Amino acid sequence: MNTECCTIYLANDDKQRLELMATQGLIFQGDTIHIGFNEGLVGLVKRTAEPINLAEAAKHSAFKFFPELGEDVYHSFLGTPIIHRKQVLGVLVVQQKTPDSLVKWKSLSWLRCLRR
Repeated sequence: MNTECCTIYLANDDKQRLELMATQGLIFQGDTIHIGFNEGLVGLVKRTAEPINLAEAAKHSAFKFFPELGEDVYHSFLGTPIIHRKQVLGVLVVQQKTPDSLVKWKSLSWLRCLRR
């Protein structure tokens, strides 16, 4: 998949949050960026253990904006849980500047199969 932004968040169960570990496309200076399990789209992916595929992420009620990451240029959002032995270890997010669904439903079913 060709994408403009890819980010990995790993779960810190002790602190009940996801921590940004790596990104290509966001502004990340190595500072700790964390999202509570009950915050934003990334937290929603963690809680539901289901992918979220949105053409306009900012219009979703769970969207949370992080201005320090420079993510305001991205519209499309695809977040999928990183699962091992039925435990959500983190979330993989890809984003695009153009408002469009990143993965068609047929591919999304394939993505669900991969994460088990």
